[in-house]
Amino acid sequence: MHLRLIGIPLVMLLMAPLAEAQDRVMPAVGGPGGGRFEARCPSGQMLGGFELRVGDDVDAIRPLCRTLAVNLVKIHVNVHRDLHDNLVPEHDEERVEYGVNGAAIAPTDWYGGGGGSVKFLTCPSNKPLVSAIYVEAEGVDTVIVNRITLLCEVVSGGVPTESRDRKFWENYPLENTIQGPNYNKTHPGGFQSQATETNGTSICPDSNNHATKAVGISGRSGRWLDAVGLICGDEKLPPTPVQAVGRTKAPPPQPGASPTPSLTICQAARMARARNSPAAAGLEAQCRAAGAAGEPPPVKAVERVKSTQTSDTSGQDRSICDVAKEARARNSPAAAGLEAQCQATRLNELASRGAEIANRDPMTIELRNRQSEGHVRRGFDIGMAAAEGQTQPGPGKEQIRDSLGPEGRVEKYQEQTGFDTAVDFSLER
Repeated sequence: MHLRLIGIPLVMLLMAPLAEAQDRVMPAVGGPGGGRFEARCPSGQMLGGFELRVGDDVDAIRPLCRTLAVNLVKIHVNVHRDLHDNLVPEHDEERVEYGVNGAAIAPTDWYGGGGGSVKFLTCPSNKPLVSAIYVEAEGVDTVIVNRITLLCEVVSGGVPTESRDRKFWENYPLENTIQGPNYNKTHPGGFQSQATETNGTSICPDSNNHATKAVGISGRSGRWLDAVGLICGDEKLPPTPVQAVGRTKAPPPQPGASPTPSLTICQAARMARARNSPAAAGLEAQCRAAGAAGEPPPVKAVERVKSTQTSDTSGQDRSICDVAKEARARNSPAAAGLEAQCQATRLNELASRGAEIANRDPMTIELRNRQSEGHVRRGFDIGMAAAEGQTQPGPGKEQIRDSLGPEGRVEKYQEQTGFDTAVDFSLER
């Protein structure tokens, strides 16, 4: 068997960018004093930490925001065998990586007073986004924020990556934490035993395999920072850059082969697109303008076969595959060529059907758009059609997979990769 199941994370990966929701302002943790504020990151940015003014407690705060990035990383893949023991030729490919661009910046003014010294509390580069905070506050006359601990996560497009119900603020040594000294009576109040203490968490919602992250902060402030909580929203990733598939050379003609017939404008357009030619866009426009005239005419008689679409004695049309079967039954020299045309026709029909299926659902639209244009996406479309209505792997899909692409060429591996992605996704749903 060559079909592979890649597990639930693929479904979660797709659900993430599609589950658009309104930002949610989570309850602030701290004292009751001060005036309310909200400080949001600019559109397309997420919360990466805080810039603080800290003395005995936290005097003031403002958000530090990071810009999300989707990058293509080109890697060289040596000859190897895949999980199905198929030989994968040496080739270059591009992979999508998610992250952030540049340092975290403060887009807003301060909220709180001017005391204390400036300190930075930011998530590390390998987990650059804030998904939850733990807050402690204390005081007698005024309850002021005294400690903040961050829970940091990777850029994932909304896929859950951390357990947010664990006590992340209890790590030792304390990570991602700023804490003032214990209440020391230097600001209005009294003895420590008389101080009011409170604590709690502000956690971005994580449910149904979709996790939001912080896009800003809200709270109350005056002379100090009285309370703080998160504003949560979806990760709004920028569009994935177009993946170049590279120009490929057509295989040399075999000795004794018939001359290659001239191409129609639509055939030329498809070939140009497959090898990533700069001429592809113009040829495709000419193909659309030509309509049916831009496609190849019906196949003419080959050997003893009269037509690829003929009528039997009942007057019903026969497909190219019916003609191929008859030619094989007669041991006609034309059988091999007709069978190749039949197979190509079936795959083209599956690709067309699969693209139609994928475009019905936002989740599959997103997954299809993540496949490289050309052979990988064609394989994906064929896989979507092959797996329509299926819940288990089977020999039919395996046979289709084996028929993809020319043997021994990277195009076969690319089409099978797209095919596997579509089938695995369809069987998981």
